[in-house]
Amino acid sequence: MLRTKLPAALARERAPSQAARAAEHGPSISGIYYEMGNSYGKLKMYDDAIASYLKEKEKSGDDPDVELALANAYQAKGMTQQAQEAKGRAEQLKGGHQDQ
Repeated sequence: MLRTKLPAALARERAPSQAARAAEHGPSISGIYYEMGNSYGKLKMYDDAIASYLKEKEKSGDDPDVELALANAYQAKGMTQQAQEAKGRAEQLKGGHQDQ
């Protein structure tokens, strides 16, 4: 195999930047910013995670999973008020999607 193996940490660090480049080239891909936010969150890059989740909301509209992920990122940063608000929005949105 010609591909060089990178340490797992280095590969994880590159994943968000690769996803960002993909989002620039194909911003219509549903959920790309949500996935970027998840990647940033796993790396404990909460500011970037929050920015990605907010961008996903802007592109895709209201989604309870995005709101919950946003709440978790806010909570990880100690932003309790924002976390509670996002969690409340997630609960409201889930209430409106019970028929799914």
